[in-house]
Amino acid sequence: MGLTVIYRETAASGLSRLRDEDKAVFARARSAIRALAADPYPPSAVPWGGSGFYRLHDGAIRITYEVDETKRAVYILHVSVVPGSGR
Repeated sequence: MGLTVIYRETAASGLSRLRDEDKAVFARARSAIRALAADPYPPSAVPWGGSGFYRLHDGAIRITYEVDETKRAVYILHVSVVPGSGR
């Protein structure tokens, strides 16, 4: 599909925090986000209510995002580690 990935400020700060805390988790998060550009609706992503947002879990990582098919973009809204996951 080849969508453009756009990071919102909240997602950028979450990734920055991950990079500082755990480089391996940061690398997994970046890989999962890159994969969304090719497939924005993977089986592990679930719609977040009727908001139009999706939540993707990749191990201990949680990514909230929105897809705009018209603009051919994936907007990354939030990136964090699931509390209590032990990473």
